[in-house]
Amino acid sequence: MCAPFTDAMAVNFKNDTRAPLLILAGSEDRTVPAAMNRANFARYQGSKATTDFHEFTGRTHWTLAQPGWESVADHALDWAEKHLPA
Repeated sequence: MCAPFTDAMAVNFKNDTRAPLLILAGSEDRTVPAAMNRANFARYQGSKATTDFHEFTGRTHWTLAQPGWESVADHALDWAEKHLPA
């Protein structure tokens, strides 16, 4: 049984004062397809807050458990260092 949806659970996609957001996707993700992540990214475009999207080709939902995970971690770290306060 799922919990009922309430206003407290709603996402304010137009929140201009939220923290920067990086949405990562894997092109081979069948759990949360890249298209769904791309659609969420598009919904956040009404906000003035920083929102970025990056799709990793050939990666699945378990992107950080796959060989070469370091490139994903490096991308996220570089992004964080650029967009988050020290």
